[in-house]
Amino acid sequence: MQQQIAYYPEACLEMNPVKAYLLERPENYVWSSCRANISGKGDAVVSGQEWLDGEARKEYRKFLRKHDSEKEQKIRQATSTGRPLGSEGFIKKLERKLSRRLLPGKAGRPHKAQAN
Repeated sequence: MQQQIAYYPEACLEMNPVKAYLLERPENYVWSSCRANISGKGDAVVSGQEWLDGEARKEYRKFLRKHDSEKEQKIRQATSTGRPLGSEGFIKKLERKLSRRLLPGKAGRPHKAQAN
């Protein structure tokens, strides 16, 4: 599971040509590092220095095949808002540790205090 979390940012990038309907498989996109990432072999563009070992490459290939658009949307939302991605409990733990509010507050202006 921990390894799969590391796959999400790379997979989001490598799936962009597929989502744009340029092709069906990300490793077939000529300007992508996907082919090198899942084969472990470099080419004229990619050095071939692996960020995945043999077993992780197999997992990554499977991960790309079952790409989860809902999770990707959550990643994109967290990235665009600058908020951490995780469960509410995880984020509250971060808030305590950082002494900073991270969960979104209520939208709109705060209510004025009522005069008695």
